[in-house]
Amino acid sequence: MSAATRILTPNFYKGSPQEAMETTFAVQSQYYPDHNLDLPNSNMLDFGMCLASAKESRGKCSSIPATERGMICQRAADLLANAWTQQDLDNIVMLQGTPIRSVRTQAAYATTLMRAIGVGTLDCYLPEGNILYRDSQDGRVALLPNEGIAAAFLPPNHVAEAASILANAVMAGATIIIKPSQHEPRTAIMTAEALTKAGYPSGGINVLHWDTSRPESASYTANIIRKTNRHIYMGEAESAASILAGAAPTSRSIIFSTGRSKAIVDQGCDLEKVAERLAYGALHWTNTCVATKTAIIVGERDYNTLCELLSRRFNDANVGDPLDENTEIGYAPTLILDQIESLVNASRQFDNAEILLPYERISAHQMRPLLMSVNINDPESPFATQEMPYTLTLVKADSIDEAVGFVNSAAKHAPEQRVMAVSIYTPAKSLGEYLSRDVNCDAITRLRAATICHNRPSIDFSPYLPHEAKDLVAFLSNPTNMTEGR
Repeated sequence: MSAATRILTPNFYKGSPQEAMETTFAVQSQYYPDHNLDLPNSNMLDFGMCLASAKESRGKCSSIPATERGMICQRAADLLANAWTQQDLDNIVMLQGTPIRSVRTQAAYATTLMRAIGVGTLDCYLPEGNILYRDSQDGRVALLPNEGIAAAFLPPNHVAEAASILANAVMAGATIIIKPSQHEPRTAIMTAEALTKAGYPSGGINVLHWDTSRPESASYTANIIRKTNRHIYMGEAESAASILAGAAPTSRSIIFSTGRSKAIVDQGCDLEKVAERLAYGALHWTNTCVATKTAIIVGERDYNTLCELLSRRFNDANVGDPLDENTEIGYAPTLILDQIESLVNASRQFDNAEILLPYERISAHQMRPLLMSVNINDPESPFATQEMPYTLTLVKADSIDEAVGFVNSAAKHAPEQRVMAVSIYTPAKSLGEYLSRDVNCDAITRLRAATICHNRPSIDFSPYLPHEAKDLVAFLSNPTNMTEGR
């Protein structure tokens, strides 16, 4: 890709790419100043044509047999896997700062999810099912009904989120309009094209862009909300409440607001594997809110061993240009790195956290990975309540009960005051086996989390984790292994 690049990403409705009726607007990379993305500046005419196309497709979409819907997702996964170009991947890197090797992994995961959703086999089971459907004694129950039209608003999170939502829409026989992030819009377009080519009716999958910085954009958002029946929002709860304020009382909104992911490491684990997965979850930086940044380790011996193993892994991580295939530590927003630097300096001054590796700022938008430690009695520490790029905070606990208590206390002090997912690392082969011991089940029942990922980093499931804390008591009374692969 040349140093100076402009890429045009169209709308998608009527089953094909569409230019805007008015003009385009540019989104500039904060990391590569010469890189710009041109997007359609949609107006009410574009909205009207998109909505008309969606309405016309509703009957066709809902009448497709369930088995054929699954086949559409599987065919679309094959099409999407072959559609990614180096320019597509580089574009995501240049807009988000995420290393190319991570973006390539996310793109592959998008196709894996589409196939899994299509055949109804996911590697993880959740207390309330995944984003849009759940399993029950009566079979699959769609949480995204095919009556009316659904609208989804996506922030620049994991690349696979658009693929997950659109595949679930197809499996429900629904009609949907997506407003993707201005900083990662390409995946939604590619997925919409793949599903349409794979056989989903023209108008069933739609993608619209508009410049959210313009004053009139609020009226565009309100228009979409008023004229659709189901709403999906992924991002901050406050933003969701503002956007969805104009929704009709009869409509339904599914809000996935930001949380804070934690990991608990019980005694007796394979610590080499745990260190590998903790490093992956901490150093896999995107804007996603389920990368684990805090690990609570039970037992002093395991804590000391993991400190040593993680220090080696962090020291060996390659820092460099995100477009370089060898880079593991890419770029992050300058403002966020400034905040991290201030917190590190404060910790040195007030001795309220231990820096386990020397802190080094490389540039305005890059630093070496940071390994920290905070005391079990300090759940208010910003290193435990905030999610920081390329950072992992370790906490030593004396028992699993104390570890759960720290997670719950830290959740109360987090900006959003919710924990979305917790990864639990144990020597057991499954979550059910681990919970068969009453002491474990009793502690975990009190855990404030939406989902438990057993021996797997929660970021693996970020595209379809429910982002709200739920009561796990009823679920844990009949525990299910949620993360073991087939």
